Amino acid sequence: MIKEVRLSEVEPSDRCFLIIEYAEAAYMGCLLFDDRSFCRTISELLMNHCGYSIQDIGGLDVGQTP
Repeated sequence: MIKEVRLSEVEPSDRCFLIIEYAEAAYMGCLLFDDRSFCRTISELLMNHCGYSIQDIGGLDVGQTP
């Protein structure tokens, strides 16, 4: 389950950090993007889905994102 999503505060802001929980342990990961605008869009999408399972988030349709 995603616990927290943070957009990088360091330029270039082309990455976001995820804190997830799996099997009662916490893990941190980083998603890197070529497009900063798309990075912000995905970060916001993930922020709105904190508490959801990775399986639920993996099923989201991001094809219609602006």
